[in-house]
Amino acid sequence: MRNLRLLKSLRYSELQGLGMPQCFSVRTDTGTVLIASEYSVTKMDQ
Repeated sequence: MRNLRLLKSLRYSELQGLGMPQCFSVRTDTGTVLIASEYSVTKMDQ
């Protein structure tokens, strides 16, 4: 359930310009989400 809450807290507008998301990973120790695209890996804090 915590993973869903983290994903819901991300706003779509924050992800624009990063390219098409290819995969994501939730870091439970820090409460962050890592999103990988064809251009970069981006860390999103909760």
